[in-house]
Amino acid sequence: MTAEQDPRDYPWPAAELILAEIKDRLAAQTAQKNALDTKAGLVVTGGAVFLAAVLRALLFPAETVHWTVNALALAAVVALAVAIGLGLWAYWLVRMERPPEPRVLRFRYLARTEERTRLDIIDSYIEAFERNESDLRHRSMLLRLAFATLGIAVLVLVAAVVVTLSLTLFTS
Repeated sequence: MTAEQDPRDYPWPAAELILAEIKDRLAAQTAQKNALDTKAGLVVTGGAVFLAAVLRALLFPAETVHWTVNALALAAVVALAVAIGLGLWAYWLVRMERPPEPRVLRFRYLARTEERTRLDIIDSYIEAFERNESDLRHRSMLLRLAFATLGIAVLVLVAAVVVTLSLTLFTS
């Protein structure tokens, strides 16, 4: 390769191997996104079920409820709403990039050499991988917060049940 040649036009022998590896990593990111979608769905669905049950108990109590139990139930409602909101945010947050776009390939690379096109595609895969990785980390953090908040809501509901049971046992 001479000093005047563009290094991107040089026939790189490992280009196919690099391209295959990057495609595998992008496929793994897609699998991770799908797993995070499932977890976000669990948070939203589970939170909604708990929220419906708590709201039903608050709005239509079977008997007079002590103010402590109502306060705990309201705290659980807030925690459940936050968990559902975080789950929805995580679900709608990530749009995975999957380069290259077919139209870009057609118009930008039709007249270029195969080696140069392959190298540009590798570069676009790397850029997309890095952006996707950052988005997936952010999404994972949101889901950890959502699960933690859901756990707090469940603990508050358990506390409400314990208070109700203790009041029932000691006032009878």
